[in-house]
Amino acid sequence: MASSEGSGRNAQLDGLRGYAAMSVAVFHTITSVDYTQVGRIYFQMFWQIDGTYDRLTKVVFTLFNGLTPVVIFFILSGAVLSKSLMRADGPLRTTAKDFLIRRVLRIYPALLVCLIPAWMIFNAWVYPIPLSDLGRNVILYDFTPNGSTWTLNVEMLAGPLILLAFVGFAYFREVGLIIALIAISLAFHHIIPPGPPEFLRTYWSCFAVGMLVPTHVGELVARYLPRHSWIVALIVMMIANYVIPYPGYATVVHRVSAALLVSLLYYGQAGSLGRFLDRPISVFMGRISYSFYLFAAPMMFLLGGILKWIDPWVKDYPLEAGVPLAALVVAATIPVAMLSYRWVEKPFIILSGRLTGSGRGSRVSPSAEAVSSVPVS
Repeated sequence: MASSEGSGRNAQLDGLRGYAAMSVAVFHTITSVDYTQVGRIYFQMFWQIDGTYDRLTKVVFTLFNGLTPVVIFFILSGAVLSKSLMRADGPLRTTAKDFLIRRVLRIYPALLVCLIPAWMIFNAWVYPIPLSDLGRNVILYDFTPNGSTWTLNVEMLAGPLILLAFVGFAYFREVGLIIALIAISLAFHHIIPPGPPEFLRTYWSCFAVGMLVPTHVGELVARYLPRHSWIVALIVMMIANYVIPYPGYATVVHRVSAALLVSLLYYGQAGSLGRFLDRPISVFMGRISYSFYLFAAPMMFLLGGILKWIDPWVKDYPLEAGVPLAALVVAATIPVAMLSYRWVEKPFIILSGRLTGSGRGSRVSPSAEAVSSVPVS
């Protein structure tokens, strides 16, 4: 596994996480200038789009979009969380309890710090929302103040299912894990009725394939893929949803290619891409990516609201206005994310380590359990 020297983290996955978070911020900022772009450009096939300007916008959305990072980050969650469980020593019951404690302490502190300013900015620049909506966002039931936090609902609900699947691995290794993952997937389709948790139902397969990455199955796939396979996986991942007209097939191809890319990076088999993602600036963006993803949305509303107030014409020029605005949002969010990581995330990472790791013989590094989600809407 490609790791940062002296740590239990995978530096290349950190880099991927950082740039994916940045991609989402760019996408949402451009679409915030004119939300009609989502329906008439983003969700259309390449050949369905008319006009040079809209085609150019489609290219930008292919490079910076909202769906692919969601898939990548849920796959990363499956891989990183299952690896942390595999590294844990001690009774399964203790491992499960410590795992859930770490998830709560990893997700909630930065979320709570972000939601109040997000709620205030939303009220000031978008439309008034009641305090009760803020409360529902805190418990991850509704996401009006900060729409990006819907992915944390998925992360929290996926945790117990990841634990359940890991029980299969604990007793029967890869065979048990695969059987458990298939059983959970079938339950979503044939036992659990439609409705909530609909987001988890939609994206559970991402966590499932991610859990296979740190196993011998994932290692064999990464080791025996042809050289430079990462190029094909990257390109297919980026364009699958825009060239395959059948949504079901497009989803499968998209998620499989994303899982292959993550596997190649996990095992250091992604060549020049891995070396690029291994650079210090890439790793830095990965480390602050959770706070960056939380604060990018309110920063976008704040700066975007000012821009629309100053220049009402920006809606007619979404690229010309959106790209510079996105650069400004990214630049303004980075220092806020740095502060949040330093003063909120890290102290609670240390606290979770003291509560769950000290004196129990655990080899799990809580910092390795980075929240991997980014928003799509």
